Amino acid sequence: MLASLWIGAHDADSFALKRQRETIQHALKQHGHSLTRELRMQTIWSEAYERSRVRDIAWLEENYGTYLSDLLGYDGLFVLAPDDTALYGYSHLKATDLDYARVAPIIADLVRAVRDPKTMSDDYDVVTTAVPLASGVILDHNAVADVRAIDGRPSTVVVSTIRPDRGYPSSVVTPPMLLVAIEEIDTAFTRHLGENFGFRELRWSEEAATAGDATETVKSLDGQTVGTMTWLKDRPGFEFLRHIAPGCCSRSCS
Repeated sequence: MLASLWIGAHDADSFALKRQRETIQHALKQHGHSLTRELRMQTIWSEAYERSRVRDIAWLEENYGTYLSDLLGYDGLFVLAPDDTALYGYSHLKATDLDYARVAPIIADLVRAVRDPKTMSDDYDVVTTAVPLASGVILDHNAVADVRAIDGRPSTVVVSTIRPDRGYPSSVVTPPMLLVAIEEIDTAFTRHLGENFGFRELRWSEEAATAGDATETVKSLDGQTVGTMTWLKDRPGFEFLRHIAPGCCSRSCS
């Protein structure tokens, strides 16, 4: 009977760990979706469309760089030309094209996803919004988000087309500019995630896990490892068994 209880407790602990890992992946994905919605007003915007087309760097600095960084907390921003070169960059270090040269290969698949969603797998879950113009032309506004390691730091990256808003007076056939927004998944976000879902001491870790830790390796949509999340292991099955069978909390049972 005790053996059956132990097997049941082990299965309960394994199920709890599986659910926790799924919760982390789901929470990171949902956070990315929330950022795509947050940026929709900044990327379906006729003025942004016009100013980016004429490469008005001063306007981009004020309305994308300063605004999105200072007020919405983004750590890095780029505006890409139709050929996917960076025409504008902003970060705490005043990003330049050279900085984007480091970022570009890390997010190349996300750029492809918003340029041509049909070429990507359903896992990318590109959010498409139809934007009807006054001329009768309907444009697709595309946005995608994923977790990436940017300069070694786990970050949520959103890539979105920049489109004119409803009622824009002329048809637009040129490929759109893109906004790339990077938000580091900092300790505050990670702590908030742990508190919301009951993970004790949730953190990103580069160290080997101890016996009392649970871990989840977070990977991007293109299969690259972003980092490892670690938290104190939750063992509901063992805790139940410990209460009904006091002798089972010995080292041999744990």
